[in-house]
Amino acid sequence: MVQISIRRLVGSAALSLLLFSAAQAETQSVLDCDRYAASNNDTGTTAGRAGVKIKDLDPEKAKPACEAAYRESPDLGRLAFQLARTEVKLGNHERAKTLLEEAVSKGYMLAAVELGLIYDVGRGVPADLNKAAELYKQAADDGWAVGMSNLGDLYRLGLGLEQDLQKALELYEQAIARGHTSALGRKAMALAELYKEGDDPKPLVAALVEAASRNDGIGSADLGYAYLNGQYGLPVDPIAASVHLKRGYDLGEGWAGIYLALIEIARWDGDLQAADRLRQMLDTMAEGTDNELRAQALALKGQLGLLVGAPKAEVADLIDRASALLPEDSIVLDSRAALMAAEGKFSEADALLEKASENAEDWAPYFARRSVIQQKLGNATRSEELKTLAKNAVEGQYFLQFIDP
Repeated sequence: MVQISIRRLVGSAALSLLLFSAAQAETQSVLDCDRYAASNNDTGTTAGRAGVKIKDLDPEKAKPACEAAYRESPDLGRLAFQLARTEVKLGNHERAKTLLEEAVSKGYMLAAVELGLIYDVGRGVPADLNKAAELYKQAADDGWAVGMSNLGDLYRLGLGLEQDLQKALELYEQAIARGHTSALGRKAMALAELYKEGDDPKPLVAALVEAASRNDGIGSADLGYAYLNGQYGLPVDPIAASVHLKRGYDLGEGWAGIYLALIEIARWDGDLQAADRLRQMLDTMAEGTDNELRAQALALKGQLGLLVGAPKAEVADLIDRASALLPEDSIVLDSRAALMAAEGKFSEADALLEKASENAEDWAPYFARRSVIQQKLGNATRSEELKTLAKNAVEGQYFLQFIDP
């Protein structure tokens, strides 16, 4: 009896070890998928931490891990979602959509956000903002903060839903309360759009400062822009503006780099190393995928070229490339006007600046530059009129000190 019991015990132990090993292998596969492909919006995976942003996802590591995990645990909607993220990164949008729909059907509602993004931007399907709003709402109702924030964006912009800034603000605040710090800058944007002359600016400024302090790119960039223009009771402070604009740019807000470049060009003091650093930043922007930023970066490289004494043909080529992308952009028009003025073609420069000021009627420098050119053309009365328009414009007053009277 004792021998039989021992044999049974040994057999039972072997079976337990076998089952444990199989479970351990499955757990490792899931762990690997969580490590490489879990969303940065999900802190509840086996990785024990938030995952990675999709821009940082490495599909070469994530795809095999998640394929294995998905096969082993097909009932886990999270794994279908994470496999879908690898397919999004690889550009396999049809399979990604199928996997996301499967994940939603299995109750993993963070997948509804990614599925909403597919309809939001038209990634492999016709854009459908109503469908995107419906999916974001499903995720928001399930408690996902990023769903609340994305739904807030649609309410703020009036896309797929009737514009409702108060509703957007409520959603952003709900998302923030759940730890979604990316909604901080969006909250500040909603407050800025609700702000009217005479309102107390303190809540808006506090929202901008909090967003910037939490490394939110939108908040940092918007705070920099507010310092540049002395908005919301803040002083005009080009140093604070540059710091926050640079931070916003580093955090992914490309437009902040454009205003940072405008400041650097305006106050350039002949430091060739500083010019080279600025040129490198503009090169990076010009190589991106956003045509507006590419055009503006190329145009500003042209302006920088004029400052440092680059050949006129080189400057003209940069501005031509910018014009090919966005011929009516105000910065592009202003840059070509600077080239025309440098060549003594003042009438052509004035016509370009007139278009630029029509496109950006609140931007003081375009009126000020026209004022200088009209003076050169002998039109003193028109020059004074434009000078007054420049003084009354609500943005860009900082730059007037650098424009020859």
